[in-house]
Amino acid sequence: MEGRETTLLFVYGTLKRGFRAHHLLGDARFVGVRQTLARFGLVDCGAYPALVPGAHAVEGELYEVDLPSLRTLDAYEGGEYVRERIQLQQGEEAQAYVLRTEAASTYPRIDATSWPTLRHPDGLVLADRSKS
Repeated sequence: MEGRETTLLFVYGTLKRGFRAHHLLGDARFVGVRQTLARFGLVDCGAYPALVPGAHAVEGELYEVDLPSLRTLDAYEGGEYVRERIQLQQGEEAQAYVLRTEAASTYPRIDATSWPTLRHPDGLVLADRSKS
């Protein structure tokens, strides 16, 4: 990515390593595992999570992404999300896709700070696979 304009992008769901949309990051450089400041939460959108305002630190991955890849990701995330600047516990500032406020209330909260989680059908969190 040398010589190209880049930005830091925090991802927390299907864009993470090993998940179905990771390939959309193209040749993004993995920076490391990071946590947001305690200002967010996750909601369950079915096959993927969404970042919403809250009171928890959410764990995810940080990437250095070039602008063409960022445009591809904007199209993938669609109109329900807005890309916002967020602060990370490690002192970095990054961008992240946050679910629009009007859509956030239509999904149940995930009682975990990272995704994916193993949950009983009644909603009880049994285990957090991302920590194993």
